[in-house]
Amino acid sequence: MCKEVLATVRPGDIAGKTRRRMVAELIEDLVSTVRRLKAIKAEQATAVRDRGSSLMSRYGVGPDGAARILADVGDVTRFADRNRLASWTGTAPLDASSGEPRHCRTTGPG
Repeated sequence: MCKEVLATVRPGDIAGKTRRRMVAELIEDLVSTVRRLKAIKAEQATAVRDRGSSLMSRYGVGPDGAARILADVGDVTRFADRNRLASWTGTAPLDASSGEPRHCRTTGPG
């Protein structure tokens, strides 16, 4: 759409022509960047699937997130159970209560 709009712009002075050329170059850069990002995301999705992971089937986990989790965690079988994995990732619930009712929080990653 941007290219179509830019095609209708016909500046008459040198400054306008220069601005139009600069905008055209920026649009080409943006189109190229989007194309590269799509290719990277496709590569990530392929790598995650080739690894045999089902992470991308989880709501909210796309190729970027799945690849990051797999890269950070590695082989999950190295953890004795899911609680150890949760503790290692900082997502295990921590008791945050001083009485009743009991409340839990997580430390969160990082």
